[in-house]
Amino acid sequence: MKNNPKVLLTAAAVLLCYLVGVSLNELAEAHGKHRPRATRVDQVRRHGDAKMTKRIAGHTIKEAILRYKLEEIVAQEDIERGKKEMYNFLKWKLGGPGAVAGQYVSSGYDHFEKAYTDEAGGILLGVISFANKEPELVMPKWMQDYLKVQAGATGPAIAKYLESEGVPKELAAKIGQKVAEALVAGVERNVAAFMPKSYDIDNRLVRAAIRAKKAPGMASKKAMPLVVDDDEEDEKEP
Repeated sequence: MKNNPKVLLTAAAVLLCYLVGVSLNELAEAHGKHRPRATRVDQVRRHGDAKMTKRIAGHTIKEAILRYKLEEIVAQEDIERGKKEMYNFLKWKLGGPGAVAGQYVSSGYDHFEKAYTDEAGGILLGVISFANKEPELVMPKWMQDYLKVQAGATGPAIAKYLESEGVPKELAAKIGQKVAEALVAGVERNVAAFMPKSYDIDNRLVRAAIRAKKAPGMASKKAMPLVVDDDEEDEKEP
């Protein structure tokens, strides 16, 4: 009888977990608790769409800290601001708390980790802002200095570099021109432009911002312990 490939893969995974001393459940819950669907339905029923959206926003922010290893370059105020702005971003992107909660019921935290961790990282780092009615792509002074080193001080050169980091052409052109004007004027101000809803932040831009934050002369933030959010993890299994 031929060996079943699926059985062999499962056996291999179990063996690997045994060898490294990690259980399958520990792997599945390495970050937060990925609840079964019935529990997710009950969470939304008891807490409501808005509160669940806030929990999802906090979870996604925490995932970005883990994925991009941001503990040493973001402060507690960045995290608190990030949770609020991520909440606004998810409502805007998906159409409201009801749609966010519905997506959570359908696919759990996994969907948000896969789809929006880059946006969460950008928000934490300050290159995305949702302080107004719509999200903006922002180039703070420290990012402008990094762009000048990487691309030069002209609008077209900066725009070309931003395009290489996944920024849409039209948006890159707007930002490039504004950064060039700020550099020529020698003024310290953030420049920003509204993001189209179709734009999914590329991890290349987030990593560029991380490199800029870690550049010589940039002050490091105090390392932040990643504390489990009680508001997210206080559920009991049925």
